[in-house]
Amino acid sequence: MPKYLIAPSLIVFGLACAIAAQDTKPGTQQFPPDIFPPLLGNKVAPICPRIAREPRIQGTVILDIIINQSGEVSEINLVSGQPMLVPAAIVAVKQWRYRPFLLNGQPIQVETLAYINFTLAHQ
Repeated sequence: MPKYLIAPSLIVFGLACAIAAQDTKPGTQQFPPDIFPPLLGNKVAPICPRIAREPRIQGTVILDIIINQSGEVSEINLVSGQPMLVPAAIVAVKQWRYRPFLLNGQPIQVETLAYINFTLAHQ
């Protein structure tokens, strides 16, 4: 691989890491979403809105969520998703409850992504 291709890749990777680090709230740890299912004690399924059912709209809504020390979803920000499905996804995720995430035996606030799938099979 030519040397001139490696440096730009490292710069892009470094910028992506710096941007991700800036977006994290102080005192909040970021974790990938695949570690949270065992900690999810109450997962409320979204109800697909009629306005999306009739035209048979489906897709995945991705939400950036903050889970506080008590295991409640305290903040939700839209990452992507079909606009007609977003409100139903947010209503459902607000009701999710997690067991507190522990770091060194202490509950901490964490940030992760929630993927809410809307499929025609559920409509």
